[in-house]
Amino acid sequence: NSTDAAVRADAIQNLIVNGYREAVPNADSNTTMESIISKSLLDNNPNVRATTLDALDAYDGSLPQATLSHMALNDSNPGLRVQALDLLVERFGQQASATLKEARHDPDPRVSRMADQLLIEFADQSQP
Repeated sequence: NSTDAAVRADAIQNLIVNGYREAVPNADSNTTMESIISKSLLDNNPNVRATTLDALDAYDGSLPQATLSHMALNDSNPGLRVQALDLLVERFGQQASATLKEARHDPDPRVSRMADQLLIEFADQSQP
């Protein structure tokens, strides 16, 4: 809850890398790691969002699919939209198809090309 983006970025990286219970042993039991990740993916600061996505590469816990989809379609940074699409497909596979279909119409060509490429890969995988 810090107002300092660098502190928030360090905190989310610590939580993801070290595990929620280890990093915050006395945390409120109603607060879940997934809700913390969601909040960080929607942070006002792009560095916090980028740090969160980077740290999630090594995270094997549950991820907020709806938040990742929202980020992939709406983040102000096209590079983060691409990264969110990639993570979404990596973790949720074919369940990400609807988001990919929407992302094909992204105004940034990097995002729309990535969505097209991933949809083609899905189609290739479904071929016998």
